[in-house]
Amino acid sequence: MLVNFLPPAIRYLLKIEADGFALYLMTHAGYGPRSAVKFMELTDYWQREII
Repeated sequence: MLVNFLPPAIRYLLKIEADGFALYLMTHAGYGPRSAVKFMELTDYWQREII
């Protein structure tokens, strides 16, 4: 995938950004726990498959 060509430091920052966004959704965006868990599963998949 395209992300594999990025340097490891940038990939690490993208991972932190995805985690932070999931955390933001859980705490601030008014989503319930269930959709937050779903989003966490999606970001987990995204990190495993793409990064």
